[in-house]
Amino acid sequence: MTVAKKESQLRPNVIWFGENLNENVVREAENHIRSCELLVIIGTSLAIYPANEMPNFVDDDCKIIVVDPNPLPEHSNRRNTQIIQNTAVGCLEELWGMVLKF
Repeated sequence: MTVAKKESQLRPNVIWFGENLNENVVREAENHIRSCELLVIIGTSLAIYPANEMPNFVDDDCKIIVVDPNPLPEHSNRRNTQIIQNTAVGCLEELWGMVLKF
């Protein structure tokens, strides 16, 4: 267990709004997405770069499943895309059923 020094905070392994992502990590994610057959997107509204660009890198045959309680209209306009309008926790049964059919 890691303990913070007195009157200091531990930094979680996250990127805060306004911080830059490591470009090598972004490129690696793009490369993985280019070769995937199924892309499941959970935990992002796809409104902010680079997450909003990632679905554009998939192959034409790749199936995309977007989990979002408030999906943006452009989510449903993407080819081969299915929307689960639910939270990450609330969608698990439906998501699992879709993945099994894939």
